[in-house]
Amino acid sequence: MAIFPLSAFLICSLLWAQELLLRRAARIQNMQTPPEETSSPQTLWIRGVVKDTLSKEPLAGAYVRVPGTVLGANTDANGEFRIPTTLREPITIEVSYMGYQSKVVALQPGPEGTPPAVILLNEASILTQEVVISASRVEEEFIRSPVQIVSLPRLAIQSSPALFSAQTLSFFPGVEVVHSSLTYPVINARGFGFTQNGRFIQRVDGVERLSIALSSPVWLFTGPADIDVANAEIIAGPASSLYGPNAFNGAMLTTLKTPFEYPGLSATARIGANYIDTDPKPLYELQARYAFTWRNRLGIKLVLQGFSARDWIPHDTSDRGRYVGAQEPFNHPGSGNPGYLPVNGYGYDARTLISGFPMANGSISPAFYLSRTGYMEKELVNHNTYTAKSHIEATYRISEQIQTKVGYHFAQGQTFFQTHL
Repeated sequence: MAIFPLSAFLICSLLWAQELLLRRAARIQNMQTPPEETSSPQTLWIRGVVKDTLSKEPLAGAYVRVPGTVLGANTDANGEFRIPTTLREPITIEVSYMGYQSKVVALQPGPEGTPPAVILLNEASILTQEVVISASRVEEEFIRSPVQIVSLPRLAIQSSPALFSAQTLSFFPGVEVVHSSLTYPVINARGFGFTQNGRFIQRVDGVERLSIALSSPVWLFTGPADIDVANAEIIAGPASSLYGPNAFNGAMLTTLKTPFEYPGLSATARIGANYIDTDPKPLYELQARYAFTWRNRLGIKLVLQGFSARDWIPHDTSDRGRYVGAQEPFNHPGSGNPGYLPVNGYGYDARTLISGFPMANGSISPAFYLSRTGYMEKELVNHNTYTAKSHIEATYRISEQIQTKVGYHFAQGQTFFQTHL
């Protein structure tokens, strides 16, 4: 737990050091400026309103930044933004919004109360210009990628009816998802699927998240909340040359939302039910995210997720026992056979072939298998699964190209899975 005070001290130190440097640079600039220009210093504002070109509707949440600096802002519910500055000459800004073409314009700073400039954005009609980074570790157009990439953007995650984004990935070509339980999907993009795929890596913002005991990711615990996912990219095939030997079956790289581009409060709630035909059980899932920024340099976000449901109950009573050497009428599988071995039964494994057994009437019984009476899985395991997960992260921008980030991910709950030995 000592990492929290240390991280807070590091962030505050960096923030204060940069403030001192900026103030010193401002004083030096004022000293070099003629007296007539420094006699009346005044804070000016870059103001504007971002709208759709056709409908003229304001675009809330558009990201506005000053290239070459860490200055920036997000538009409010009315599509308006304002950025403080002390410069009087026109300043170039870049405006971007999901589904729209980015636009670069030059605005003239003005005093408080200056009417905002209107900036119109056009919808992006060419979808093939999507940018991916997982194929070569550099930004490149989707259609120029040297390997097959499966991309899951933020809008696809939000509009998907699936409970987890992993279920949405199973509909893409080249991607297979094996569900070992309701909360344990295993993603595979090459070769045969398996209930534990240690040769497929999953990284979140460049950090590999996996269970140390299982050597593989457990989606509901190690994966991020869908409400905080900006996009996910999957390399459907070997990626060992870029991401190491564990990426032999593929790799999944998830990018989270930054507090600078996605500030504010958002929440989702889902309610459902399973086992409707037998014993209906409720399913609840709640996600919440809050992010705020300070001077477009310090960003903090908090993500919470809660999930509760009745997981799948394996109840296959099919007899998987073999009856080689058994005689009539004990060579037919079924629950009436003394050698009965159900698929989802435990404790039936003490099984042996008995022959020449004397019966009460003095005759010799035919050869038969005898197994110990065990238990079905539903009698041994509590299938109520739940999780409580939180993620807190602080990002500090040293410059436009350099930023430092510290985060803490915590998950607690109950789950189970089945595997093949």
